[in-house]
Amino acid sequence: MTEAEWLAATDPGEMLIASRFASDQPRKFALFAFAGYRLIWDCLDEATQKWVAAVEQNEAAHWNAEDDWKQFELRLQREEVGVSCLRELQPHASQSLHSQASDLVREIFGNPFRPVVVEPSWLTSDVVALAAGIYEDRAFDRMPILADALQDAGCDNNDILNHCRGEGPHVRGCWVIDALLGKA
Repeated sequence: MTEAEWLAATDPGEMLIASRFASDQPRKFALFAFAGYRLIWDCLDEATQKWVAAVEQNEAAHWNAEDDWKQFELRLQREEVGVSCLRELQPHASQSLHSQASDLVREIFGNPFRPVVVEPSWLTSDVVALAAGIYEDRAFDRMPILADALQDAGCDNNDILNHCRGEGPHVRGCWVIDALLGKA
């Protein structure tokens, strides 16, 4: 897949397969799956909705425990949710659902053709506090404020600044927030 194809892609499964993100970054894949669940929330049964909400609330424990990862992966396979659920909905869903899911892939994984390295000088106390607050509170309306703080700290990376000032979607796992907070 080329960069132009990546930027224009509307099939999230194809994007994940082409870039091998699922196997290289399990936390990010899980966050993509959770964001995908939220896109199809009304199609999920109540038990799955409760499970998603509980795992999202206890995110840190699930990223660090191998048994939890195995359970998470088995549940994704058993219930065919996440990416496969989005694909199953294709005949019933509008193109906009798939476009939204593709936007989520780009939101969480960034542009693999333009990897970003965070300069240590950008990690001022203001930047780190803003990024942590946005992450913890899911307060993505603060992203433009983060862009200003980054610029004040000397960041001149247009990919980062434009992403922070863009309309989104922004979700937990945002590639900029994760890069600033050192999350894999």
